[in-house]
Amino acid sequence: MQKIIKKTIFIFVFFTAIFAIMQLWNVDITWLVTSTAVVGIIFGLAAQNTLSNVIGGYAICAEKAYQEGDMLKLEDGTIAVVKRIGLKSTWLETFLLLQ
Repeated sequence: MQKIIKKTIFIFVFFTAIFAIMQLWNVDITWLVTSTAVVGIIFGLAAQNTLSNVIGGYAICAEKAYQEGDMLKLEDGTIAVVKRIGLKSTWLETFLLLQ
């Protein structure tokens, strides 16, 4: 999670520096800011489900409500073991219970 935060901060600082340099050189960046906003909106709408999963992954990792190896009982009665927790998804191993 620290790597993602560091990369996000680096990208933000990098683009802020680029915009600052362009303004110092009196380059009109209105077109760049506008097109970046439009691309950001399009990307956000296209990746809505993925972003939702990533935000949920952040919440699971931050809360530490579940850890690898925990056993869970799902709503339908299925027993599962948490195998891996990632930002985009969580992997569960389920068991077939014979009656």
